[in-house]
Amino acid sequence: MLRAKGNTALLMFYNLENLFYPLSSQNIDNQLRNWSLSRYQKKLKSISETLLLIQKTYGSLPIIIGVCEVQGIQPLEDLIQYPPLSSYGIIHYKGRDKRGVDTALLYDSKEIEVLHSEPLPISETRSIIFAKIQYCNSIFNVYTLHLPSRRGSDEAKNKREIILNTLKEHLINNLNAQKEPVIILGDFNANPNDEAIRNLMNISPRFQLINPFSEVYANRSFSNFHRSKGLLFDQILFSEHLVSENFSLAFVKAEIFAPEQLKQHGKPSRTFAGSRYLGGQSDHFPVIIQTKTIIN
Repeated sequence: MLRAKGNTALLMFYNLENLFYPLSSQNIDNQLRNWSLSRYQKKLKSISETLLLIQKTYGSLPIIIGVCEVQGIQPLEDLIQYPPLSSYGIIHYKGRDKRGVDTALLYDSKEIEVLHSEPLPISETRSIIFAKIQYCNSIFNVYTLHLPSRRGSDEAKNKREIILNTLKEHLINNLNAQKEPVIILGDFNANPNDEAIRNLMNISPRFQLINPFSEVYANRSFSNFHRSKGLLFDQILFSEHLVSENFSLAFVKAEIFAPEQLKQHGKPSRTFAGSRYLGGQSDHFPVIIQTKTIIN
């Protein structure tokens, strides 16, 4: 599918596994897990080193990075103080999640112009972050989301459905007529073959989404694990523009970034296992879409 000859442009999503600000009195998890300033700073440094590995591997940094499981804006402001993130801006809105974790979008301010952003709030759970950005003389509509986890009797199923319905309504009401490209970055707490994800792909006859991580999952590549079971909850979807012949940005490849430096026993090197501190980066691997700008 490699057909473009311009510069590489990476799109990335990364679940940061409870990146909490240690001095906050809001989050009880800080007390339960003995989260400290030194452990917080180590985690920030580890995340920044992951970005350095990506830069070394691909020759460039992502132009946008969707993130989740972040407690407020302070950890993100601290994160971009580390190289190589000094040129990144932050789009963040406080959500309504009971644990205080939010989604956010980081963007390379040297490459991206933010035209508009807003939260799509949902009662008692995480907001969807919507941003209209300009890159390579094209406008993109970017959504960042994190669906609630499946636990026990799956009481959060209704909240996941509400989030996805909110996303669909916004796409149909605001973007369908404009025919502008769409990118959706998220932890869906569902694999690519899940019915909820498949239903999202066909929003309307005139608006189709593509999920390149369906093939990645079929090839048994995983971004996270539940015990020994491999999962691919982290995905990046996009509209058909990125595979059209004449668009300014061309899809090349979707993959999970899982070098040995991010692994422990073949799985993501996590920060915690329950309440036990392990000191890794995250219990998820980053997922990346590689694109290239088209030279006309």
